[in-house]
Amino acid sequence: MGGAQVLPDHDEWIRPKVRAEQNIWDGSRIRLRDGRQFPLYIPNGLETGLKLNRPFVVAQGATTRRLIDFDLRKSIVAPAGQGQNWILRPSLRLVDRLQVSALSGTVDVAGRAAAQKLSPTACRTGMYLYRGKGLSPDDMDGEPVDGADPLGYPPLSPALPGAAANYTVHFPEVGDYTVAATCQFDVDADPAQSEFDPTATVPPASLPAIQFIRKSVSIMANMTTQADFP
Repeated sequence: MGGAQVLPDHDEWIRPKVRAEQNIWDGSRIRLRDGRQFPLYIPNGLETGLKLNRPFVVAQGATTRRLIDFDLRKSIVAPAGQGQNWILRPSLRLVDRLQVSALSGTVDVAGRAAAQKLSPTACRTGMYLYRGKGLSPDDMDGEPVDGADPLGYPPLSPALPGAAANYTVHFPEVGDYTVAATCQFDVDADPAQSEFDPTATVPPASLPAIQFIRKSVSIMANMTTQADFP
């Protein structure tokens, strides 16, 4: 979206409009890696738009910059019976461009694999970012009762099996976070597998499906924070 001149005010929400209708090929579309394309539609999207409930201030004589971040892994679904149409249920966050930065780091894949008693080639590396310090990592399951879902959880791909894997997370807001890494990202990526339960006990419950290593970090504006997992 471009810029616009508006009156100074305290605003409670913003509502972008997106053309995402069923069977419309010149509107919103998704293109898969194999080249196939499908229309994306939002149920009632034309009427309701994408409402972001977060107050912000437009100051007089100044430029207010807000970034709308789509989490595509949470937002796009292709349920059975929908034919050629994929559904967009947007998972969005509105951030202040003056209060964001970046988080970067390196994961020692061979070391993480050894700690989890896996071979380096069997390590399916992924990292997770949570808002708040000292949190117990949870998978992305949409269930808040067993822990907060991650703000982001990208897979990591080392250049060679067992080599270190680098990551960068863009636009985290200023504040405290928990960063976690695992060799069992494939469990979270495949909903058919057992879900991780951070509240599980042994015995009688089985071991949690995902083992994490974690650390706490503080992110400051205009500064890239480094969080390595040696």
